[in-house]
Amino acid sequence: MQTLKATLRNELKNAGKVAILGIGSELRGDDAAGVLVARKCERCFEKVGHVKVFHGSTAPENFTGEIKKFKPTHIIMIDSADIKKSAGEVAVIDLNNIGGVSFSTHRLPTKIMAEYLI
Repeated sequence: MQTLKATLRNELKNAGKVAILGIGSELRGDDAAGVLVARKCERCFEKVGHVKVFHGSTAPENFTGEIKKFKPTHIIMIDSADIKKSAGEVAVIDLNNIGGVSFSTHRLPTKIMAEYLI
C-alpha cells in the first residue's frame, strides 16, 4: 500500500489548482483533525498561488461558492471519519466509496457536497 504522500503525489500530478477544505469541530475532540490540518496546510501553501485552503469547520457547505469561484481542478476534503482502523490513521477515500447519508457535525453530507463541487 502506498504512503499518504505517494498517493497524494500520484493523484495530484496533473493538478492545475488545488482546493483544500478542512472540515470538523474543534469542540469535539478528534473531529478537529480537518480544521487543524487545514491550518497547517495554509501555512505551508500560503505563497503557492495554485493551492487555496478553505476553513469549512462545521459548515463547509458555506464555502461551495468560494471554492467554485476558485475553479480548482482537484479538491481535497479533510475530515474525521470512522474508517474502521486505529485512531489517528489516515486514508485517501475515493468519492465513490463515501456513503451518501451520515451523522456528523456538519449539515450537508460530504458526498453530496463533493458531488456538487465537481
